[in-house]
Amino acid sequence: MTQNLFGREDLVDLTVVVPSIRPEKIKRMADSLKEAVGEYSYELIVAGPYDASKIVDCMWLESLASPNLCVHKAIVEKANGKYVKWSTDDAVYYPDGISNLLNKMRGKDCFGVVKYTEEGPPGYPSGRDDIYYTAVTHADLRRLPGVKSHYKIAPVAIYHKTEFIALGGLDCRYEHINLSTHDLAFRMQEYGEEAIISDEVVMHCDSDGQAVDHRPLDIAHFNNDYPIFADKYKEVLNKIHISLANYLGYDKPWRRFR
Repeated sequence: MTQNLFGREDLVDLTVVVPSIRPEKIKRMADSLKEAVGEYSYELIVAGPYDASKIVDCMWLESLASPNLCVHKAIVEKANGKYVKWSTDDAVYYPDGISNLLNKMRGKDCFGVVKYTEEGPPGYPSGRDDIYYTAVTHADLRRLPGVKSHYKIAPVAIYHKTEFIALGGLDCRYEHINLSTHDLAFRMQEYGEEAIISDEVVMHCDSDGQAVDHRPLDIAHFNNDYPIFADKYKEVLNKIHISLANYLGYDKPWRRFR
């Protein structure tokens, strides 16, 4: 066993953190998660304003903060897993999808890239294909001088908790978790961690990107997160880590909850 930030031993193989926006979807997600982890032990932490422990077997971190900060705070303060992963609450997992990826990661200096699909506009790039997870595939990343063409993106990922902590985890200046997880994946690769992509699609997210309740995520991505990301990657990234305590300055109600 290894120890986490607060000296506690790892009690389970995997911690899954869900920043809850659609609590009505939690039970379906949690039920499918059981089938996806296979023989691995896991815990579920739900972070948000709704007490999900009344719906599913989980720990609840009460928070009105952004999805990105919720994930970071839950991992830093509560995670008991050797590995850590985040999830949307409207995800549906496929049997053994997570366990198969964890099997590929065993004994390697790596992080796992979770293949996923989601509802989106016609012609949206398919998450079923490996090439989707290479930065050069995405125009908004490709145009930035500091994004190396071989970088793998990791919208959803599995990390060794020790590596997550060592590099400072997520940058909590971001609100939506999308660009934040790309940033962490790039930092991991600069430190020599291999990005291992799952062989199959692990989860499907049925979020409708055109729905009204998706709007706060769009605002966060384009108005707050992309300018931060673009400024950071205007130059080639050097090996850097950030403070694990960086979230302490951003723990305030997110725009959805104000």
